[in-house]
Amino acid sequence: MKPLLTVVIPVYNVERYLKRCIESVLAQEWKDYEILLVDDGSTDHSPQICDDYVKDYDFISVIHKENGGLSEARNTGISHAKGEYVYFPDSDDWIEPDTFIALAEALESLEFDIISFNREFVKGEEDAIVSEPEVTQVFEGKDAFVQMLKHRYITGFANDKIYRKSLFTDHNIQFPIGKYYEDLGTNYKLFLVAKKVYATNQKYYHYLIDNPDSITQSWNEKSLEICMDFIKKCFIQILYVRN
Repeated sequence: MKPLLTVVIPVYNVERYLKRCIESVLAQEWKDYEILLVDDGSTDHSPQICDDYVKDYDFISVIHKENGGLSEARNTGISHAKGEYVYFPDSDDWIEPDTFIALAEALESLEFDIISFNREFVKGEEDAIVSEPEVTQVFEGKDAFVQMLKHRYITGFANDKIYRKSLFTDHNIQFPIGKYYEDLGTNYKLFLVAKKVYATNQKYYHYLIDNPDSITQSWNEKSLEICMDFIKKCFIQILYVRN
């Protein structure tokens, strides 16, 4: 029987953090998922850690591939995912133990194309998540896109969203290879083809901000140029939505 959810974890030289990420998924009370580890040509002990988990759990699998970057690793995961939905946590981050059970009703209804939650930026495990009083809303995809641009509690990130896999496969949407801000450059496309979006302001995702090896730590003139290009595309889409 196929799982409802495939958790795709791109892995690249994260031996310090990988177990914490995987264990946070294994700690979930809701169990209708598989874990797909995509080792993107790691040169540390990450590949061995992946292999060890595969030996211990029959619902964990691994793909070892040459280094191609975060987007390529995610795209590889999508093409091999068995679930109706896909989720992309970063391998140096982790989720709260009640994440999936809190979202289970929305997931199991099969009603929503995107399920969005919130995150806390942290420097370590000692930083606690603090959520505001719960707000849950349902949007049409285009309206959720506008909310993302307003940066309420729908963010431009991919790792605080669960997506129906067919949004990618049926609309030929992929994460862009070799670009920074790949989340923003993909999310606006996904929102515009999504029919129904479930969104909550509750924070379930721990986003580590002090990992020097993270792609999010890289910043230069070229990355700024790419970011501005994505912003331009988003504003073009705003005009399309309003018309």
